[in-house]
Amino acid sequence: EVFGFEIDGNKARLEGDPELGAGEDEGIDLKNCNRAWVHEMYIHDCGQDAIDFDEPGTQLIVDGCFLVDCGGGGVHGAASHLTVTNSTIIRCGFERYAQGGGFALESAAIGSWNGRVLIANNFLIDCPIAIRTRVTVDGTTPNYASLITNNHISRISGDGYANEGIYIIDNARNTKVSGNWISGYLVCVYFGYGTATTLQSNSMISDNNIETQDSVSAKGIYVAGQNGSQGGVSIKGNRITAPSGVAIDLANLRRMTLSGNDIHTGLHGVVLTAVTDTQIIGNTCRLTSG
Repeated sequence: EVFGFEIDGNKARLEGDPELGAGEDEGIDLKNCNRAWVHEMYIHDCGQDAIDFDEPGTQLIVDGCFLVDCGGGGVHGAASHLTVTNSTIIRCGFERYAQGGGFALESAAIGSWNGRVLIANNFLIDCPIAIRTRVTVDGTTPNYASLITNNHISRISGDGYANEGIYIIDNARNTKVSGNWISGYLVCVYFGYGTATTLQSNSMISDNNIETQDSVSAKGIYVAGQNGSQGGVSIKGNRITAPSGVAIDLANLRRMTLSGNDIHTGLHGVVLTAVTDTQIIGNTCRLTSG
């Protein structure tokens, strides 16, 4: 258990040093830990991650923390069960993202690469990527393996960084993204598939309030397969505003469901590319310009 004090990483001392955003200059670095609980911490100005569960572990919990201006992610972990709740993460990940390459995968405010996650009731403000996770364990409706819910995610600065709100990557499955407020990102919710040939993800994106950047490249919800045999995502009950972009963009998928979404757009409501066996029921779409 780690709780109740401040860590000042003093990253100003690293200005001009290539280690800024790339080295092991972290606030808390726990390796091979099980049943770890980090709570009520104020961690700021680290050159790398605020909290890093550096090697695989299980039952790792972060609760009630305030993580600010760290060059790496706010919380970065490779856990079989990762919980992040009731925390505020502000301006984390910029130096790590600027390193390019694979480091972009580790520049999210909250990033987890294996197992189950519960990410709930957090404020994630002005990070280049808010949540990036890969969930590859089994779960069945309605008991999803992972839940991302009731988070307030906002992007304020238009500085050209990746600008992904919630990014579910690499053949993830059994994930529910529900009840989040997401604004200001170029892509607010992105569900991407890797090379699995026929993966049906059994996932849901529901009841989120989404507002994209004002850009023709913006997408409210983007689900992208690779071969037309992937899919299995239900998109329902979302309110999506895309002032100049696309509200829902689906590509190379099958067995998708779109229902009860309230769409406000200045360009396209729903774009389908190479999508089959898909139901579109009871959605509303309002043109807001032109």
